[in-house]
Amino acid sequence: MTLRIVGLVVGFVLPSASLAATLPDLGPRFTEACAHFEKEVGPLDPAAYAPPAIPPEKNAAIPLADSLTLLNFTDADSRLVARLIPPDSDWTEKERADLGALLARNERALAKARIAADKPHSRFELDYGHPIFALLPGLHRVPHLADLIALGGRLDQANHDVKRATESVESLAGIARAFGTDPIMTHLMMAWAVEHRQFLLIRYIVGSDGGSATELQDLDGTIGRYDVRKSLENAVVLDALGMVKQAAADMEAEKDADEVAEVVAILSAYLDQVRAAVIGIRHGISPSRSVQPPSPADLGGVPRRHEDRDTLSQLLSWHLNDEMWHRAVVLQDGRRLAHAALAVRIEGLTAGRYPEFLDSLVKDHEGLTYKVNFDGSVTISAPVAQELIDSVAGSQHVLHNSGLRWVLPPVAPPKVTE
Repeated sequence: MTLRIVGLVVGFVLPSASLAATLPDLGPRFTEACAHFEKEVGPLDPAAYAPPAIPPEKNAAIPLADSLTLLNFTDADSRLVARLIPPDSDWTEKERADLGALLARNERALAKARIAADKPHSRFELDYGHPIFALLPGLHRVPHLADLIALGGRLDQANHDVKRATESVESLAGIARAFGTDPIMTHLMMAWAVEHRQFLLIRYIVGSDGGSATELQDLDGTIGRYDVRKSLENAVVLDALGMVKQAAADMEAEKDADEVAEVVAILSAYLDQVRAAVIGIRHGISPSRSVQPPSPADLGGVPRRHEDRDTLSQLLSWHLNDEMWHRAVVLQDGRRLAHAALAVRIEGLTAGRYPEFLDSLVKDHEGLTYKVNFDGSVTISAPVAQELIDSVAGSQHVLHNSGLRWVLPPVAPPKVTE
């Protein structure tokens, strides 16, 4: 038997019937694994994890898909953005002009994105029963769209137009929510990419001495508009159910009882591992701490005889490692850091000085470092999250770092009136 499972990581899903009901002849071990999964995690029917139907006029996904279709972004544009995106980069007049031309060329796409960001709910026009065959067209363009919005906001802030810069932050928050509330793993990864660009823009606005206390309070309200852990849980479950379905379908025609027994044992152990991983996510525990490799007893004593079995086990376990968990931790720390930085900046603008200690102002400060510098500026960072992304290279490293270390400019003392 040859298992046709290469590429499963992007997510197959089950038909609407329960997995246990669809595949009733796989034996008591598999049935037991399904029962535990349904009891402790949720339905085996992936339709239960799909977004509800939304009227077109309220659906952010429709104008967002239009925006991605309209986006005009070339290799030369990518090189320009790579030079401009680092938060501490200095722009030449030519680069400003080139960015202005790029934004003008994509005004229709950006207008659609702003419309999408204003809508509170989303459901993409996809067959959630078979997402690998119905990927969102232009999904790879999402980071480019977010780059343009973030850079446009930075250009507005440089021109002292805080209102327009804040609108760009709102747009990024709305797009992140649209993707972050969707159960498809690749969409969740897009949400996180967009949100890191949101942090970058907020950091630039604050670092360039922009925004009143009221305007910064509005920015604070844009952070974290979806539940990271719940979204990760749903994405992991949807991917897992799809992989099990595909692997089981590949063996339906298999006549060798030993082959069938071996795959069923692996799938049963895998469902148990996914169940443990999801419970861990709910309690803030990484998969490496909540999931144990299956023992021979877990596999029902079935020997691991074939290279296909090794391939199957590796693909099934791809999202039970810590990579996605680490990304989620980095994002959550980025959110906490952004909230803390804005709270400190607002306090500084209001009182004319920054607080001496972070815990006097911010409750959720665990893992954050805080320092008032000699020149009156403040540095706030998240060193633990920083360690998790040290292996990330290139522009993504710049983007993640932009949300993990903030420098707040000095504040002027309040004017004294006689």
